[in-house]
Amino acid sequence: DGTKLASAGRDKAAKLIDIAKQNSDRLVRLINDILDLEKAESGKLELHLEELELVPIVAQAIELNRGYADSFGVSIKLEPNDSNAKVVVDRDRFIQVLTNLMSNAVKYSPKNSVVHVSVSAKEGLAKVSVTDQGPGIEPEDQQRIFERFERARNTEGGTGLGLAIARRLANSMGGDISLESTPGEGSRFTVSRPAA
Repeated sequence: DGTKLASAGRDKAAKLIDIAKQNSDRLVRLINDILDLEKAESGKLELHLEELELVPIVAQAIELNRGYADSFGVSIKLEPNDSNAKVVVDRDRFIQVLTNLMSNAVKYSPKNSVVHVSVSAKEGLAKVSVTDQGPGIEPEDQQRIFERFERARNTEGGTGLGLAIARRLANSMGGDISLESTPGEGSRFTVSRPAA
């Protein structure tokens, strides 16, 4: 039947167009990541710094990543806290840092697990920690994974740019990212920066 053949042809064409769009989007993200990294490393990154409450920014980042987490069968939970810490950051860039950490945590977490996000402030430092229940990172990989195009040996996929960008952006805003990880027991990435 000609109608069925035409319909099947349209379905196949639609799938090919969708694949092409996904690949195009992936390429645009890769190019933007490389450009962001180059700007951050050369000191040419434009930042719009303002004093903001930390917890609402973290909550917004979680909401922005919830759909991605759902697609992996993972949930992201903001731990209860009483912090009313304020930080001087570029909101969008700080959310980009948190998104890189949360999406990695989700990607490497087992299905039906929880990525825990906590906020704390003490001794003049504000911290956001993202903790997963993934495979953990071998000690010899723990500093290397912050370099461009590097990934832990027990991981697959990705460009190896996310953590490099996250750390450079955090550095550009006067902060840093640290890692605690035990192979087989998950990882905790912590963004630290001076409280306002």
